[in-house]
Amino acid sequence: MTTDTGDSDIREIRAREFIGEMKESRGEFNSRIGKLENGLRAMRRDVIGLKEVYSGMRKDISYMAEDLELIKERVRELEEKTEYSERYSRREKILIHGIKEEEKQFQDSKALVLKVLAKVSQNRNWDDRDIVRRTD
Repeated sequence: MTTDTGDSDIREIRAREFIGEMKESRGEFNSRIGKLENGLRAMRRDVIGLKEVYSGMRKDISYMAEDLELIKERVRELEEKTEYSERYSRREKILIHGIKEEEKQFQDSKALVLKVLAKVSQNRNWDDRDIVRRTD
């Protein structure tokens, strides 16, 4: 019977070792689970933060889209005004030989035009009242 007792003692020792190893493994497992839970909590916080950033960015994009539409409308208005100005400029432009286009001052150009008209037209005396600059 001593063998049974010896075998029983060995089995008990092995069982205790196994239980000790299991407790150790359970401790390591619980530690890993704790680390994973902490990591998951941090990820959740990050996701919430990213959602807030994303929401803010969507608002910014919405405002930018509105601003872009206003800019496009303003560009269209300016293009129309430019086209009108170009048409008006072509309609009102009169080329007179002897008057250089670079001369920017209206009064200088006006005096030159009067001189040219006086030379060309023998039947009429031209003066300042004959040349009126449109302001519209």
